[in-house]
Amino acid sequence: GIAPSNEGRGYVLRRMLRRLVTRARRLGVEKPVMGEFIAGTVERMGEAYPELVANRAFVESIASGEEERFGATYRAGMTLFEQEVAKAKEKGSNVLTGNAAFRLHDTFGFQVQLTSELAEEEGLTVDDETFARLMQEQRQRGKDALKRGDHAGGVVGQIAAEAGPTEFLGYEHLSAEATVTGVVAEGARAEVASEGESVILVLDRTPFYAEGGGQVGDAGTIRTPGGVVQVTDTRPGPGGTTIHEGRVTAGEVRPGQEATAEVDAERRASTARSHTSTHILHHTVRRLLGEHARQAGSLVAPGRLRFDFSHFEAVPKDVLEEVEVIANARLAEDRPVIAYETTQEYARTQGAMALFGEKYGDIVR
Repeated sequence: GIAPSNEGRGYVLRRMLRRLVTRARRLGVEKPVMGEFIAGTVERMGEAYPELVANRAFVESIASGEEERFGATYRAGMTLFEQEVAKAKEKGSNVLTGNAAFRLHDTFGFQVQLTSELAEEEGLTVDDETFARLMQEQRQRGKDALKRGDHAGGVVGQIAAEAGPTEFLGYEHLSAEATVTGVVAEGARAEVASEGESVILVLDRTPFYAEGGGQVGDAGTIRTPGGVVQVTDTRPGPGGTTIHEGRVTAGEVRPGQEATAEVDAERRASTARSHTSTHILHHTVRRLLGEHARQAGSLVAPGRLRFDFSHFEAVPKDVLEEVEVIANARLAEDRPVIAYETTQEYARTQGAMALFGEKYGDIVR
């Protein structure tokens, strides 16, 4: 099933539920409507979809919770709308400003279609042009934020175009011989990086795991005949490259040099334990809260983890304590972890779950 959320199909469902609530309020219905709506749906569709009958209480609790939360937001949004309508009429204008429509959308979740309908009832139109511009500016700010975190991606992109992608060896090896295909020192492509300089190295092959899926990147050392780089972070780069961020701690490094890349084994092992813990925690949460409780984000780091998941209400303290007890008991069993590669289709038959927002190839691990 699908639960209301802020992304993908969950967001579509949330918009549908909010539109239903909005319609009810505009018709003058102030009492909760989801209970009766769900009851009618189950009555009409329950025979064809018996899972609706089996999970009726659960569906009602999710829908009613969504209505209750949006109800408060709707009232606050309507207050702002009424204030903006009054301002427009005081000025003798028949246009609701694009700024007001954007704020209603961004802060209170009012779709512009709803705002236009409400405005029309007041004899106003919405400044769609300004609204569209503000939405585009917001999207651009998001893109710019991603670019700021690109770690000299433009320069590395040039290196990738010339040298090709980085081969990853880290599942089998924590140390590997490689060639330095590119050096970026203090944000610019360089022919040499000297002791004390912040540096990005690109190798033709690497045992360093690049940050992904919530798991932090590896740290370690890269040694060349002329210098040593202490790697503090590893991230995916453009063109299939791997970015090794760090500082030159001795000598100097140059493109074209042979190198020995060595991952901090203790740190990797600690991160792997956190990774396994995340899977066990996810399984335990779904077991106690229901199949809808899916991972929505995580941080997997040495010695610690953060696990985000979707649920329609705050999890009671006693349930959280039960999750902790069960997960810790599973971890204490210290069962062996067996990793293997297979097709996506077979992995799903074995209970593997694809997480929304993650990209997978035909072969998965």
